[in-house]
Amino acid sequence: MKYFLKLTLTLILLTIVVDTSSVQAQQSVSLGVFPPLLEVEMVPGKSITQVFKIYNQSEIPLILETKLVIFEPKGEKGEITLKQEPTGGERNWFSFLNKNLELGDRFNLPAQKSQEAVLVINLPSSAPEGDYYYTLLAQTVPEERFSGNSIAQVKIGANVLLTISKGKKEEQNISIASFRIKNTLFRLLNLKLVDSFSPPQFEIRLENKGRHFLKPQGEIKITDTFGQEQTLSLLEENILAQAIRNIGCQESPACQLKGKFFLGVYKAQLITEKQNQEIVFISLPFKLILGLIGLTGFLLVVKKAGKLGLDKRF
Repeated sequence: MKYFLKLTLTLILLTIVVDTSSVQAQQSVSLGVFPPLLEVEMVPGKSITQVFKIYNQSEIPLILETKLVIFEPKGEKGEITLKQEPTGGERNWFSFLNKNLELGDRFNLPAQKSQEAVLVINLPSSAPEGDYYYTLLAQTVPEERFSGNSIAQVKIGANVLLTISKGKKEEQNISIASFRIKNTLFRLLNLKLVDSFSPPQFEIRLENKGRHFLKPQGEIKITDTFGQEQTLSLLEENILAQAIRNIGCQESPACQLKGKFFLGVYKAQLITEKQNQEIVFISLPFKLILGLIGLTGFLLVVKKAGKLGLDKRF
């Protein structure tokens, strides 16, 4: 069978949404899923399978149900919003291969046990090209326990990033939405002024103008007055199609320079595969200078007040 298939599994943290309105402490519920992210590129008319494991990490048995929903990006920090289930022919692309479990079914999961869910993605030859984003949910079914108190509903999800392409994917179309220093004190013309005792922090916002999600590659090169360099490598985080994402750095999530004291003129250059951008900033002990000015002014006022008091006495 000749077709292009790319399958990447990446371990990430997922958000567990809990409604704690009527849960008792001894009934804490914890779920897990692996893999939490599936990235797959397929051509129309082909199919794949992927095994997901759902874990009941609680001390009590649970009744769970599965659901596949569409998600959309929310904000610029990687959050998502869960939407509706796919409809029409798109809904038929997905099913479970399990003998006794179908997508959407309820099932019992004993405490400290796991359940395999074998997801099948079967594309018709007419499947439109593009990116499709889903979350495979496993959620508890509320049930009454202990004199009317119900267990809180808990949801856990694995994200599925599906790219449908009949041939080679288009070239990445990524641009720099903005590149700036987050802790600038003030500006002087085009120069940014930063306090010497505050390590500079950079904000990088990248925009994916293409039709498919991508992982950006790039770095920030910082050169000081004396020619010394620091390099911050960008995190290779997914940017969904037609979305903007705030990207962190591998060395520091806040893209913060190493060091405790900075002095002089600095040049920072953001280098990506398609575009570069540069900013220049000056680091001086402004807070210290302002503090000394304030202290000097205070002492002068005290001295003057003391002198006036002596003059009145005599």
